[in-house]
Amino acid sequence: MAIKTTINRSIQTVELEFASHGKLTFHAERASAALRTYAMLDRFQSKIVDCMALERAKFPNSIIPEAVKFERASAMVGYLESGTEEWNQGRQGTGGSERNLLGRALTEDGRTFKPEWLKERTAAQVTAMLADSRLKSIVDRLRMEAVQGVDVDDLFAELDGVDEETD
Repeated sequence: MAIKTTINRSIQTVELEFASHGKLTFHAERASAALRTYAMLDRFQSKIVDCMALERAKFPNSIIPEAVKFERASAMVGYLESGTEEWNQGRQGTGGSERNLLGRALTEDGRTFKPEWLKERTAAQVTAMLADSRLKSIVDRLRMEAVQGVDVDDLFAELDGVDEETD
């Protein structure tokens, strides 16, 4: 039988409901500050590492190129540091990867901004800023660095193989 769990942010509790044993509540404030910090960092680490595995189905033998792992991890770090209050990226309007890229490009360009400012940009605004001539060369370089080591010829060869199979 499934155990129902509920996280209550406002009172910082985790409630577990067991069908035959009732409810059990964990109160975060009762744990030591050191343990709370470790738990937080451990969960962030898991979130970042887990996001890299999402690409596994796209690669033969489950070998994900390091450049792809780096891009996924970089996007997740950017998302988590963006000031968002959403744990899951899918709930955001603009992908964390593009928002993270914009933040990195703006920083390299010497611009200062608060994470909230970046978080409040719409998808269209993020896309427009990434394409703007004032950032384009930085954005292009960052994109190339992120995919360094990915063999595009192999990827196209895979597609060509699929095209030939469907003909």
